[in-house]
Amino acid sequence: MSHRPIGLAFLGAFVALQACAPPPAERAGFDAADPAARIHAIRRAGVEGDRSKLGPLVAALDSEDPAVRMMAIQALERITGKRRGYSPYAAPATRSAAIERWRHAIEPAAATRPREARRSGGDD
Repeated sequence: MSHRPIGLAFLGAFVALQACAPPPAERAGFDAADPAARIHAIRRAGVEGDRSKLGPLVAALDSEDPAVRMMAIQALERITGKRRGYSPYAAPATRSAAIERWRHAIEPAAATRPREARRSGGDD
């Protein structure tokens, strides 16, 4: 009896699992060329609740890659509890308007405005 089919199946499963592994930490970052590395950095910021990464997360909303956009809005929502009308699959003009709301909301001056003024920015 040959163990070749079992060995090939194991090898195939190993290769598939390696493709799903996060990139090495030194490759992960918001400016990485590899979308998987950007997604890893985005996810890490969301899981850690890292408010210092709000700027790069908002910038990622404008990515050409829909997966990067989706992960960025999920991270932002996890950190802030808001979507500000953003959908990663909306038309570019609709996404642009929501990105501007995000940019305005994370400006340092936005934190000092009265609560009522902040509510008018589509904070859903």
